[in-house]
Amino acid sequence: MSSARELIEHGFALADALWPWMSDASSMKVGSGMPLQEIYFCKMYFTNLYLCLNHGLTTTRTGVKPPALESYVRGDLHIAVLED
Repeated sequence: MSSARELIEHGFALADALWPWMSDASSMKVGSGMPLQEIYFCKMYFTNLYLCLNHGLTTTRTGVKPPALESYVRGDLHIAVLED
């Protein structure tokens, strides 16, 4: 598996681990009446907020630090490289 794909898969696994009630397979079915798109968006948004406060695997492998929480919420995104 490529390095980039591993990081993406790790991100999905982290989201599932952080918010397990948003990943319940028994209730997350198309046609179940659950707002799946909204739930998925919230799950990934909350994961991004978490990663703004806590460095994840992508940060350690790529050297790119996450934005400040306030910047992320405002949408002021820029890439900053971690300094050794």
